[in-house]
Amino acid sequence: MVLIPARTSLYTLVVRETAYSLAHGERASLVGLTRWSRAAALLGAGVLAIPVAVLLLVTQDGAFRPLLVASAIVWLPAMLLLVVTGAVFAGHRQVALGQIPEQVLRPLFLLALLAGWSLLQTAPLSASEAMAVTACGACGALVASAIIYRWQIARPDVAVAPKYLHHHWMAAVGPLFLFGMAHAINTHVGVFLIGVFVNVEEVGLYRVAVQCVTLVIVGQQVVNMAISPRMAELYSTDQMEELQLLVKRAVRTSFLVASFVAGILMFFGDRIIELLFGASFASSYSALSILCVGHLASVAIGPVGALLNMAGQERAAFRGVAVAAVINVGLNVLLIPQLGMHGAALAAVATLFIWNAILRNSVNSLLGIEASVWIRPTLGNKK
Repeated sequence: MVLIPARTSLYTLVVRETAYSLAHGERASLVGLTRWSRAAALLGAGVLAIPVAVLLLVTQDGAFRPLLVASAIVWLPAMLLLVVTGAVFAGHRQVALGQIPEQVLRPLFLLALLAGWSLLQTAPLSASEAMAVTACGACGALVASAIIYRWQIARPDVAVAPKYLHHHWMAAVGPLFLFGMAHAINTHVGVFLIGVFVNVEEVGLYRVAVQCVTLVIVGQQVVNMAISPRMAELYSTDQMEELQLLVKRAVRTSFLVASFVAGILMFFGDRIIELLFGASFASSYSALSILCVGHLASVAIGPVGALLNMAGQERAAFRGVAVAAVINVGLNVLLIPQLGMHGAALAAVATLFIWNAILRNSVNSLLGIEASVWIRPTLGNKK
C-alpha cells in the first residue's frame, strides 16, 4: 500500500514540473528534474525495501528466502523508475507513449517469461520464482522505456547543464505523498474494517463491489491523465480562461462516460457479477448500486484533486483528503457493525461527497475555477 502514494507523488510532481519547465522554456531545470526524480525513485525504493523485506519474512513464517527478498528489492526501483519515465513522457504531452513500457511491454515480458518457464520446467512456480519472474519483467520494461526515452525525449537535452530546484521539489513531494496515502486509506479502509467487524466472506463480497465500481471512474482517470500536463501548462502561464474551458470539456466527457457505465452497473450489475464472479457473489450487487451513486457524483464534481495538484496546491488537496479519511474511518466504525458491507458502502459514498466538496471549494477559492458539470463557471482569479 505504501508503494501507491510513492508512485502517485512522483508521477504527479514530474508531470507538473515537466509541463511548467516546457511552458517557460527552462530546459536546464527540466534536465535537473529528470535526474533528481530518478535519484528520488531509487532512494524511495531503498526506504521501502526495509518494510517489504520484513513483511516477506513475516508472511513466509520467518523463513529467509534470499531469491524472494532480492527479487522484491529489484522490483521496487524498477517500478518507480518506470513511473518517472512515464511521467516525463506525460509532461511532454506524450501520455500514450509513456504508458507503453509499464502497461503494455511489462505484461508482455512477464507473459513471455512465464511461457518460457512452462516450456523448460514442469514444476509450478514457487513464490520466490514468481517474484523473480515479475522483477525480470519490470526490468525488461525499464530497459525498453530507457531506449524510448533516449530516442524520443533526451536528444535535445544532451548538451544542457542541469539545474536543480531541490527545495521546491522536496517541499512538493511530501504533501503529494501524504495525499496519495490518504487517498489509499479512503480506498481500502472499508474492506479492512469489514474483516475486523464482520467476516471474511463479506470482505470478498464487498471487494467485488469495489472492483466493479472502479469501472465508473475509468473514463475520468483516462481524461485526467491526458489533460493534466495541459492543466499545469495553462495555470503556469496564467491562461485561466483556457483552463476553465479545458476543465469543463473534460468533466462533461468524464460524466457522460461515467453515467453510461453506472447505468449499466445499476441495471444489470447483478447479472454481470454472476457472470464474472459466480452466483455466490450476487449479493454484492446492492453495495455496488450504492457505490455507483457516490462515484457518479464524484465524477460530476470534476477533476478537483488533479486541478489542485497541477496548480501547485497539493497542501490544500491533502488537507481535504485527510479530513475525508478521518471521517471515513469514523463512519466505517459506526456503520459496519450494524449494516455490514452496506455500511461500508454508505460510508464510502458520504466520504466521496465530503472529500469532493472540500476540494471543489478549494479550487473555487484558490484558482477561481468551477470544475463541476452542473454549475456554470464564473471565472475568478488564481491566488
